[in-house]
Amino acid sequence: MDYIYLDDAATTRVDDRVKKTMDEYYNKKYGNPSSLHRMGKEAKKAMKNARERTASLIGADSEEIIFTSGGTEADNLAIKGAVEKNEGNHIITTEIEHAAVYNTCRYLEKKGYDVTYLGVDEDGLVNLDEFEEVMREDTVIASIMYANNEIGTVEPIEELAEIADENSSSAESSAAAAEEQNASVEELSSSAQQLSSLASNLSKVVNNYEL
Repeated sequence: MDYIYLDDAATTRVDDRVKKTMDEYYNKKYGNPSSLHRMGKEAKKAMKNARERTASLIGADSEEIIFTSGGTEADNLAIKGAVEKNEGNHIITTEIEHAAVYNTCRYLEKKGYDVTYLGVDEDGLVNLDEFEEVMREDTVIASIMYANNEIGTVEPIEELAEIADENSSSAESSAAAAEEQNASVEELSSSAQQLSSLASNLSKVVNNYEL
C-alpha cells in the first residue's frame, strides 16, 4: 500500500549519488583500512579523504573527526569521554533529549554523577539565563540537542556554547536532525559536535565535491 513517509528526521533513504559512490567500496575496494595489502591501503585512503571532506564541511580539523556507527554511539563517546577525561561530577542536559543522551545521563547518575535536566518553554527552547544559573565549577559537560527531531525546535547552540566556554565546561551538541543548518564547530565553539550520517548530510558532500 502506498503511503507518505514523514519521518526523515529520524532516518531517510540513502541518496542515489551516495549509493553509487559507496558501491565501489561495498563490492570492490572493501579491504580493512588497517591492513597492509593494496585493498587495505585503498580503503584507508578513502577514509582519509572522507574525513577531510567531512571536516571541511563543519570547519574542523580532519584529526578531530571520529567516524562512528551512528548517533547513539557518538553521543555515548562524547558524554562518557568528557566525564572520564575531566575532573568534576556535574552534567547538564534537557528533559527533551533523545534517548541516546537521556539514557546515558541516567546511567551516569547511577555511577554517582549529578545530572541537571533543564526544562524548556512552550516552543521547546532552553532558557539561556537558567542554563547559566545551573553551571557549576564541577560541570564537566553540557549536552543539548541542536535541532529536535520530533518538534523541530532549533536551540540557540552558539549562545549556549559561549556560556559553557565562559564557565570552562565542555559543550556537546547533537546535530543529527540539523542537516539544514550551517553547523560550524568553530562558530559554535562546541568541543564535541555529533553529526549523524544522514543521507541528506552525505548528499552535501556529493554536491560540494567530485567523488
